[in-house]
Amino acid sequence: SKQVDGIIYVAAHERKIRCIPKELNIPAVMAYGYSSNKGVPSFVVNDIQAGYEIVSYLAKNHHKRIGVITGKFNSLHSQERLLGYQEALYDHEILYNPSFVVEGDWTRKSGYEATDQLLDKGVTAIFCMNDLMAGGVYDRLEELHLEVGKDVSVVGFDNREMSSYYQPPLTTIALPLHDIGYEAAQMIVALLEADDDEKKDLEKKDVCRVDCRMEVRESVRDLK
Repeated sequence: SKQVDGIIYVAAHERKIRCIPKELNIPAVMAYGYSSNKGVPSFVVNDIQAGYEIVSYLAKNHHKRIGVITGKFNSLHSQERLLGYQEALYDHEILYNPSFVVEGDWTRKSGYEATDQLLDKGVTAIFCMNDLMAGGVYDRLEELHLEVGKDVSVVGFDNREMSSYYQPPLTTIALPLHDIGYEAAQMIVALLEADDDEKKDLEKKDVCRVDCRMEVRESVRDLK
């Protein structure tokens, strides 16, 4: 009704979304979500790359017993970050131990509650799939008189503002939200300028994963 030439749909978090009509007669792209319609390119976080990079960083710091606190297992973020974790272990010749994987629910409380389970398994580092759960790990370690970055290494995900104020500041992954928006806008412009054949080629790019950046701070100890 606004007579726009194209649409960028921005989701609140990544999931499969059924909202763009198949009969839509203008170009559309999805940002931070997966479109259920073929021909609508989706720009999402490269969770596999990010999980791989941050776990590789722990491995390069000579950690071999790396625990992980996931988000809810039905989350696409959790599944892909766990895949990145597994691939990093494989490439660094570290045996995957399923008992080192504990399900959280993205809350600080779940990070707190999962900490003892992982410490009982003898982990030296904990990969939290968001910074809020990492805060819960910090809370529990402080109660146990253990120091983050000395007794236990901790890394997070999202690069929430609070992560740089943790003591010590948290090593984490920054979400590429700006880049997702930029690339989605580039795509919609390309679709608008393309001829019919070029448009068909562009629309074949169903899912476009955008790489993340790691923020290295002071929460990881080199065990060497």
